[in-house]
Amino acid sequence: MRRTKEFDEFGPWVDEVTAAEDVPSLYRDHRLDLASAQLVLKVPRRISRRDANPDMDLYDHLVVAGPQALTVLSRRSSTPGYDVSEVPYSRVASLSTSVELLDGRLTVHDVEAATPGRAAVAFRYNSVSQDAIERLMRIVRRSAQPGGEPAVVDGGSYLDLDLQDLGPHDVALVTAQREVVTHDPQLAVVAVHPRTGVPRRTGTARGLLDVLRPATLHAAVVMVGPDELHVLHRRRWLTTGRRPVHSVAQTVVLVPRVTETVVREDERWSEVQVIQVTSGRSAREIPVPQGSASGEAITRVLGANAAG
Repeated sequence: MRRTKEFDEFGPWVDEVTAAEDVPSLYRDHRLDLASAQLVLKVPRRISRRDANPDMDLYDHLVVAGPQALTVLSRRSSTPGYDVSEVPYSRVASLSTSVELLDGRLTVHDVEAATPGRAAVAFRYNSVSQDAIERLMRIVRRSAQPGGEPAVVDGGSYLDLDLQDLGPHDVALVTAQREVVTHDPQLAVVAVHPRTGVPRRTGTARGLLDVLRPATLHAAVVMVGPDELHVLHRRRWLTTGRRPVHSVAQTVVLVPRVTETVVREDERWSEVQVIQVTSGRSAREIPVPQGSASGEAITRVLGANAAG
């Protein structure tokens, strides 16, 4: 088998690109200015090394945090070549990461989204490289801040969380909150809600299903910082059944770019409110327990208007 530098270095980790020879061969025709880029990462294909060979394109994405925009080059799976997704920092509405075991995902939403509600940038990665992705997130957040002095977001009184405040099943969220504030000490917790069982609103056998496959609205931690709202939560806000949940997710909303916030009752689940956060053509939904402190904090920060 012939050897290449790209093949020799291939593994599950997300690597930083600092020299032209480190750029995966698939993307070398793209005009990339490494000198001006804040960070460039190459994201490998999600295959084991034993299934790889030197003749394959081994990297699914090249992620470029440039001076003015975040650009992601993505390998096409069915045809040769790659697609380009880009969102200028001045149009970032919100961004999120989530990790479930080794499966990591990142999304960035654009206030001028071509498809309303759909992420402008999205890719998956191996969570062994979460530190690199968190570094990328911090760069995008910093670059996306509106000009001028960041406004202090009024979230009300601040909380100091104990490890068990969300119950024994959600210690991971409190641990994640502590990890976040080590990098961003300006963030403060303003509200939380624990996981709670919620009944179905519709269906002929909803009572039986509530017993056999109970629904859980998962816990969340709400934080605020200059010009930002942060929510730590599970990848799926609400699940059915009794399987344990291992994911941890973080959603960041750029408060100055929010154009409308609407609160409505969930159509499927009783005792659940959905906060729809709209930033231009981008929309994100945050479900919370009805009348919860977390819901009140989010609507206070974003200036919500109740629907209907």
